[in-house]
Amino acid sequence: MDYRTYPLMIARGDSYCEIEDEVIASDEDDEKRTSSCEACSGFVFEGITSFCSKCSHQRPHAHGSEMKAGLIILLCLASVVIAREDVKCYSHAPIRSLFDAPTVPGFSTAFSQKGLDYVKTVGIDILKKRLPTLEVPEVNGTTKVAFISVYYEVKNLHFKDIEFGSSDITIVAGKGVQVNIKDSKAEGSLDWHWQQQSFPHLHGTGSATFSLSLSLSLFFQFEAEKDHLQLEPIPATVDISDLTVRVDATGGWFYNTLLWLLEGIIKGQVSSALETAFPSTITGDINQALMQIPVRQQIVHPVVFDIGLVRQPLFADSVFRFYEAGDSYDENNIQPCPKEECPVVELPSELTASRMVQMYMSDFVPSSLARAFLLSGLLQYRVTPDMVPPTFPFQLTTKVLAAICPRLAKFYPDNKAELIVNVTSTPKVRFVEGRGVDVTIDGVLSVLVLNDTQWIEALAIENVIHADATVKLGGWSVYGQISNFTMTAAVIRSTIGRVDIEPVHASIQFILDYLLPAANVILKTGIRLPAVPGFSIAQSDIFYGPGYLSLGLDLAYNAAAFLPKVTDRFVLNHSTWLAKSLNVPAIHMDRTVKWRTATDGFVVAMTKRERKKMNSVDELTRSRLREHREVFERYERDCLAKVQKLEERTQQYKEQQREREERLAQVPAQILLNVGGQVVKAAKSTLLKRESLLSEMLSSGKWQADKEGRLFLDRDADKFDRVLDYLQSDKELRMTEEESEELEFLWLYSEEGRIKMEDTERAQTTERGLDMQYRETEKMMTVVQKMEKETERREQKRRQAEEYIEELRET
Repeated sequence: MDYRTYPLMIARGDSYCEIEDEVIASDEDDEKRTSSCEACSGFVFEGITSFCSKCSHQRPHAHGSEMKAGLIILLCLASVVIAREDVKCYSHAPIRSLFDAPTVPGFSTAFSQKGLDYVKTVGIDILKKRLPTLEVPEVNGTTKVAFISVYYEVKNLHFKDIEFGSSDITIVAGKGVQVNIKDSKAEGSLDWHWQQQSFPHLHGTGSATFSLSLSLSLFFQFEAEKDHLQLEPIPATVDISDLTVRVDATGGWFYNTLLWLLEGIIKGQVSSALETAFPSTITGDINQALMQIPVRQQIVHPVVFDIGLVRQPLFADSVFRFYEAGDSYDENNIQPCPKEECPVVELPSELTASRMVQMYMSDFVPSSLARAFLLSGLLQYRVTPDMVPPTFPFQLTTKVLAAICPRLAKFYPDNKAELIVNVTSTPKVRFVEGRGVDVTIDGVLSVLVLNDTQWIEALAIENVIHADATVKLGGWSVYGQISNFTMTAAVIRSTIGRVDIEPVHASIQFILDYLLPAANVILKTGIRLPAVPGFSIAQSDIFYGPGYLSLGLDLAYNAAAFLPKVTDRFVLNHSTWLAKSLNVPAIHMDRTVKWRTATDGFVVAMTKRERKKMNSVDELTRSRLREHREVFERYERDCLAKVQKLEERTQQYKEQQREREERLAQVPAQILLNVGGQVVKAAKSTLLKRESLLSEMLSSGKWQADKEGRLFLDRDADKFDRVLDYLQSDKELRMTEEESEELEFLWLYSEEGRIKMEDTERAQTTERGLDMQYRETEKMMTVVQKMEKETERREQKRRQAEEYIEELRET
């Protein structure tokens, strides 16, 4: 592997898992190096290991000509320790109770009236699609018709078509949300049975269609259960009017008259059954979706981010709001974050955005996350000689470090060295009104030297790092992006005498600037906001307030990701039903599988052989139709999920492209370059006029400003002449628009350019795959439609044949 590209590979995360076993020291090695000083009473460093700083001896001064080698090795080692793994998200983990959750929540989510109206529209759409699968309990009883006692049963009531009328949604202060739907029309089918209770015991069984006018009043009362938002199953208020039941069959006049006499009873019973069925069915679907919200996310082991509910929801006059914890902790060492480190901020109670949903996040959330990283030991790094690959030309020794600290090699020439980075206090993360995020990190960099068999602290440098950052939104994830690093450094302990801090300060600042893109890539993992499956973010606004962040969101709904799969309806078993009605053992009804009503009110049986002959083709067609429909539904869900992911990635790419254009605009038109010690003035347009040479300039070097503000180009000596000839040439070269955009990308992100272009190619490949799947889905839909028409045609022929058989038998 070429050592010149090694820092770039590690900084962007390439093959990190492959080199991890090779470069990371094991716990056993740490234990071997950990020891207290038994020979003297020297200082014992309290960090990842313990060591004595008193036991040391002096050695001759080492050469100080390895400035380039020192910068490369520091850059490489810092790149190793900053790499991180992906976020793992889970929910319902019994980690702890929320008894010590913050009194004032770190998160607050509110729905405006605009949001509630949209949720109402989505809810009605869900209800319309769910209503045909609604299970209505059996209705039965005994009544008198013209002084005759009649027993009746109504089963398998299903809705086929429903059209909702006007609707409104209101907040009931302190209670919940009320939804009213008026002037709705519905049609459906049912199975019925009646039997006279006295001699001559006339009876009948069959199916019928019905139509009705419907008004619904649904009340949703939310509560916090297992840190999730849940709905209480409160019965709905159902008002049915204009119920009409019609039997479309031979002799239907007799049963239509009978059902007309029973309409009042059936309407009351069905209305009561619907009032119970609505909350049990609809509420169950909503609660199941709400329980899928990941309220606890493992950012990186063992740090857990908790966004579970800490209060009961609030229902005000025009706002529906609920409160989340927003705290983080080490799952192996759970401790509440003190107020002096995690400030408690009272979040605004009023909506300030014109979006459907507004989320507030206080300083408590990032501060608590930073403290969890500190307590878990993730902000302490130890870079040992074992982490440097054996093939790397520069090893971690005092001879190499002499490039930035010559006195180190003077006292300890060519000794093995270790670097320890230790963050000493909780990083301060604060939201600044109208500006962004301020980050302050206090840490200590310790240099350890192997003196014979003991590790001693030779130098300790205190660092205070300041960073400016902004908050970004990618899908349902919130993450930070750092714009720049600044730092101050001071020597606090030294066993090698007075140390010049300037070279050390410049080296650390150089490393921070170089690792800025890699740090932003790691920060993109972020934390995930609570989201119900099926909803995505259509538009968003980000606002910084004093001590809090405001997110205004407009939502979009995808029904395929929310609605459960519709199951086949229950088919009435007429044999069992009639056996029960006639008080005959079911074993005698084995050969009777279908019953229908004749003109005189008696029943005629059809044998299994006759029915099998008439319905075998019909059953086969229906079976194939169900299979094709299931395949189509799976294709549709997969396509919608992939399209949603592609839209999120496209939005992220556009945001990155805008940032690159802003950064390129800040580059001055005239640039001073220090190329191998020679000062050259070049125009920005000159640097962008040819792809191949610019790529060579940026691929094996790093642009960095020197003390006079000139850009230093670290290049191999054999290429200086080519670079100088290129920069001093006045000849303009022709370029296409695509080449110009690509060079701008390389100028800003020399190594990230290749990665992003590969991502774009993969995204285009995904689009082509989705297009092919969409075409296959269209073909499948055409086949399904043809089969449905064929099924209807065969069903019509079967009915005609059945009527013809009846006419023959009557004759």
